[in-house]
Amino acid sequence: MKFIDSAGIVAFLTAYFYCVSTAFTYGYFYTLGLDSDLLDRNFHQVIYHGMITSLENAIYLSAFILLFGFFYSNWCFFIFYYIKKSFSHGRRLVRLKKKINLPTKKLSKRELSIKAVFSKSVGVFLVVIGFLSVLIVYEKSGMEQANELRVRISEGKSTIMKSSQYKGELTFLYCGSRNCAGYNPETEEVIYIQQQYISIDNNKIKI
Repeated sequence: MKFIDSAGIVAFLTAYFYCVSTAFTYGYFYTLGLDSDLLDRNFHQVIYHGMITSLENAIYLSAFILLFGFFYSNWCFFIFYYIKKSFSHGRRLVRLKKKINLPTKKLSKRELSIKAVFSKSVGVFLVVIGFLSVLIVYEKSGMEQANELRVRISEGKSTIMKSSQYKGELTFLYCGSRNCAGYNPETEEVIYIQQQYISIDNNKIKI
């Protein structure tokens, strides 16, 4: 199987979305002190959340790649036609490359193989560093969202959750595939309630 075929792309995107959602949720849970075992999610929820969370950055990345490809291709066409227009232009380009210590002769097969190994090593390093950096960014994003929720709780602007299994109102924190988490501001406790039927009315969630 080639990495760039359809199966490879689907496997890569699935793993990417899963890691993005996991990093974001970990930052969110860690900041609020929530138990990930009690708020577990199924596979489809994780993948969908990862896709939605990374959608904005994916659009920015696609736009960057499009612009980079446009300017790079136009630059290459400019160099090609510049050299093709006159032989003297090619000589000027060679002299310029010598001034900035760039190779002007074709590399041998041995040199090309060494260059290929080095380029692949650098590429793998950049991919790993880039991937880890992305996960750190999404983890911080989850922590920021959790801190925003804490501010809303202190201001009394958070969503209220009610349940027949618990007396009184709780501040809604999170819902997994089976359980929901609520916060009691008076006792400063996090309460986990089994998820049943949910209805929304005037920004209040009732279970």
